[in-house]
Amino acid sequence: MKHCYDMFWDCCLHKSSLDHLLYTNKTELYKLYQNDIHQDHDSPYGLRTLKHLSISQWSFIIRKTDYQTSSIIPKKGLEVTAFDDDMHFVLLSTVCPLYKSVQVVTENQMKISRIAVEHGINNDDYEKIWELMEKKLNTMSSHCNCAGYFKPKLDTMKKSTFNREQTRDNRKYILDSTFDNQTLLKDSEFVDRVQNELKLIKEEETKSSICRHCARKISFSLDNGKYIPGSYPSALADLATSGNREGCQSGVFGEHAYPEIKFPASGYITFNPPFTAVPALVYGLYLYDTSKDSNSRLVTDVTNLSKSGFNMKIKTYADTKMWGARISWMACPKATVNV
Repeated sequence: MKHCYDMFWDCCLHKSSLDHLLYTNKTELYKLYQNDIHQDHDSPYGLRTLKHLSISQWSFIIRKTDYQTSSIIPKKGLEVTAFDDDMHFVLLSTVCPLYKSVQVVTENQMKISRIAVEHGINNDDYEKIWELMEKKLNTMSSHCNCAGYFKPKLDTMKKSTFNREQTRDNRKYILDSTFDNQTLLKDSEFVDRVQNELKLIKEEETKSSICRHCARKISFSLDNGKYIPGSYPSALADLATSGNREGCQSGVFGEHAYPEIKFPASGYITFNPPFTAVPALVYGLYLYDTSKDSNSRLVTDVTNLSKSGFNMKIKTYADTKMWGARISWMACPKATVNV
């Protein structure tokens, strides 16, 4: 994924050399090195809780030090192409204002989504989170020579209606996907947190289902005026199925397997449960990862849309190298769609 970091390094090194940039931030880098020294290297699976620079990483970028900050001198002639993913992440998150702003925006976006899915939030806390996001997005826009670009969009987003169910479904998909990462599965504390998050989402789904059916009339059959055992739960199940069918369904389709290229990618997406009529379908780009050495090209085809599902195909053309692309989709009964 080294190509993903090029934009940030171009920004940081536009008017500075790499060794000068490291020298300017040597105090922060030395703290990361100290983090590594003071952490427990014998912890299970070698996992550590703080961002750090290992001894080998420190030796790779620093040519002289007597463990006094004033004497730290970075090596000359360093090239970012020699860094692995870990080094890219640690250095950029320390020396690059643009990268740090993107991190803050992403973290606060997830925080807002989590709060909105799990419970409410008071206006003061929301304003604090939003103000921090605005500040960092303005920093990002200034680095991209588009100062003021995000301001009107942020104002629109802030006033928009929050789609609770869509956000909950997206968060559930992201959390479920972490179980495909074997490295993350080694961290038992992280796995416990993910499972607790999924449990909260499941509870929220159950509450939503109960609220949808409260105060609704449930009709069931009688045999000569006598109750037929099992008829009430059967009628309730039918009502729940009918209620689900009336709502929207959503999901994500695609691939991301750098450095492998798995496109064109196609598949059939099944509605569960099926709709009573052919629904309206909207979709948009959710993730895109492509080589910087060629133009970006992406084509999404949707065919055979029916009450039961649809076919989706993602492809590119010409010389484009596309490492990953995912499409987020939503299907709703046409009577409830307002586009």
